[in-house]
Amino acid sequence: ATGRLDAASLILIAATMGVAQAIEVPALFSFIGQTAGPTRIANVVALNVLVWNCARVVGPGLAGWIIAAFGATVVFALNAISYLPLIAGMLVIRARPGRTVRASTSDRRGVGDAIEFVRQDRRVGLILALLAINTVCATSYIVLAPAISDELGAGPSGVGALLSAAGAGAVIAAIFLAATSERRRRVLVLGTAGALVGLGQLGMAASHDLILSMGLMAVAGGGMVAFTATSNAVIQTLTPDALRGRLMSFYAIVIPGMFPLGSLAAGAVGETFSVPVALATGSLAWLTVLTLALVRSSALRSL
Repeated sequence: ATGRLDAASLILIAATMGVAQAIEVPALFSFIGQTAGPTRIANVVALNVLVWNCARVVGPGLAGWIIAAFGATVVFALNAISYLPLIAGMLVIRARPGRTVRASTSDRRGVGDAIEFVRQDRRVGLILALLAINTVCATSYIVLAPAISDELGAGPSGVGALLSAAGAGAVIAAIFLAATSERRRRVLVLGTAGALVGLGQLGMAASHDLILSMGLMAVAGGGMVAFTATSNAVIQTLTPDALRGRLMSFYAIVIPGMFPLGSLAAGAVGETFSVPVALATGSLAWLTVLTLALVRSSALRSL
């Protein structure tokens, strides 16, 4: 609004938001796990993802239109105001009686206990590793959406359309998971969803049409939500109550925490070579790792 924004200010704001998110994400997901109970974690995680992605369908398209009509300042002001109902809601939420679980070991030993648990349970360790690689290699389509839109000649409204399409795919996937998550083998969901992310992003590398790119964005967005939500549910199901918050901290490290590394790599490759090369490179790397994990890990196939 003041016209004094520069790169240093943006980096500082982004770092502050990252710290806040690193605190919020593990608290949120461990609270969901405690409130839902072990038999309903998968469904409740899927519903949480559904609610979040419903906003993604409307938000980006609306933001793109407002930016084109009124400028970015209005969008940021509206976004800031939208946090007030969220804050008010969080202030009145209370844990259900009997669901709050405290660590059975010293807090100072808690991180070590969590690391030891990940080392012993190969399934949790492997899923966390796959989430980290997925975040670094297969989220290029999100950070490169403005560049994709520019190459298609669609401008800011095209960015909104692409991200809204990704959100629509995510909503469809979340509905599917919420309805069927307890009736399907999770390794099949993980494999199929992971493949959809890679293939959707790979298709975007070759697309020269906005409508086709939107469809591929929906495929990638749906696959991403199904993969991350199922991974979250598996980790929470396998983790003891006393370690759930700490394991969700690891989850926060490998998804929002690793996202900047993937964004930096995608931007560097896109600038050095081209946007399609950045998309294709990340997709092929992710699909290769996913295939090797599914073929060679009996622990993963047992899920």
